[in-house]
Amino acid sequence: MGYIEDDASGTQLETLIQQIMPKELLVERGGLSKQTELVIKNKNTIMTKRKPGTEFWDNKRVEGHLSMQDYFNGSTPQALADFEDNDLVMW
Repeated sequence: MGYIEDDASGTQLETLIQQIMPKELLVERGGLSKQTELVIKNKNTIMTKRKPGTEFWDNKRVEGHLSMQDYFNGSTPQALADFEDNDLVMW
């Protein structure tokens, strides 16, 4: 989970991907710029695109699902709580 504010060339995203070297990223179909897609593809990371709303949930739906299932035994970890109201957070 993370959040970055990046420049137009995607320098911070590129650095983050280089550091953590993910094998796959799940992304919202139509939610990335062409430049961002190029940054991901250039790092040999699999990019799996999902439909917004049905295959790719927003943060409120994820939060609701976790709460309903009592996933954290009634106490949301602070790391997640800090990002509750940020729609740009990657879960």
